This record gives sequence, C-alpha cells and structure tokens, in this order.
Amino acid sequence: YGEIGLDQVQTAGEMTNLSNPPNAYGALLGLRFAKGITGGSFYGFIEGVYTSPYLYLRGSKEGGGDDDFLGVGWNIALIGSSNNPWSHSGVGFLGYKYGPDAIVAALKIGYDRYNSYDLFFDFELSLHGEKGLEAHGKNQNLDTLVNYSPFSPSGVIEWRLQSGVGITTTLFKSLKVLSQVNYLHRWNFRNQLDVTFSDIQIVLGLSYALKVF
Repeated sequence: YGEIGLDQVQTAGEMTNLSNPPNAYGALLGLRFAKGITGGSFYGFIEGVYTSPYLYLRGSKEGGGDDDFLGVGWNIALIGSSNNPWSHSGVGFLGYKYGPDAIVAALKIGYDRYNSYDLFFDFELSLHGEKGLEAHGKNQNLDTLVNYSPFSPSGVIEWRLQSGVGITTTLFKSLKVLSQVNYLHRWNFRNQLDVTFSDIQIVLGLSYALKVF
C-alpha cells in the first residue's frame, strides 16, 4: 500500500524566488502480510514515510482572511486545535501524525491465536528536523525562507526510538484484556543538541463487546 501527498511542487529555478511558497510533499509506502497456521496466524507490517520540511506549513500571510488566525504560520485546514486559535493546547496534524520534516521506519509482527491471545512486537525508528508546530517545540515561522531547507530532516536532527511488546487475551468471547510495555528514547530531544530523553510506558486496556441483535 502507499500514499502520496502533494501540496506544492516547483522546479529549482522557481525556488530561487524566495517569495514563492516552499515545496511541500510526502510519501508513505508499506507492506502488510499474514500467514495462517493451525489454530492461528502470523501477521505484521513494515512501513516507511518521508515528509518534506514544509508539508502542512505555510507563511503567516495565509490566514484565511480572519484576523484571529493571522501569524499562526500553518495551513488551518490541516490542523486540529482547541476553539481558541491562539492556544497551543490540543494542537495536532489532521494528516500524518508526525507532520513535516520527518523520516520514519516502522515494523510490527505478531501471532494471533484464534479466540485465545494475540502476542505482538512493534518497533519504530524516526528522524525529525526542526520544522513543525511551535507547540511541539519546532520552528513554525515561515515568514522568510532565507534558511530554506529543501530536504528532511533539517537542522539539528532528533532521533527517536520506540519499541514495545504486548498481548491481548480473550477471557470470554466478549471480554478482552490488553497489556503492553513500551520503551522510548530520544537523542537531541526537541532538536536540542546532546539532550536525551527516555521513558518506559505501560498500557492496560479492557474491552467488552455486547451483542444486542
């Protein structure tokens, strides 16, 4: 499977005019697989993503004619936020979750024992440049393209590693329990040179399906 997103594409000659909006594009390519065996199946996927430094981003002049939005520095149609456009709380991309300026490789493999348990492992390695939302600690201001970065990742590169193992157990036909442990580590955290961050996260979940008809 795959996806391509094109917001702005122009030649190198056109990009010499810094008044033009920068190129903005992204691509996703992945492969899903499954192999049935007696009583269950092996499954998984592998996926790669590239987003250019200015995907989703636009200069502050593109505020849709609403004074409340002038200066926010992104394409409003692709951003979800709180009711107050000047607030940073709850801000995120409606498109790809990591937004622009990123290279991501992800892998997941698992074994699903039918009507019993689902054991899985996932792994993700990604590189993130300095462009993005200010609320995420990124450079959001695109009023000038003097320091234009045509390819991702730009500036100081943040490296992210995330891996986890989990299991979903079926206790009854309608009741399932999920438990998962994830390890996260970041180098050059929030694009700050030599700053590291690590964390262990535990996820617990419970689902119950009620069949009415």
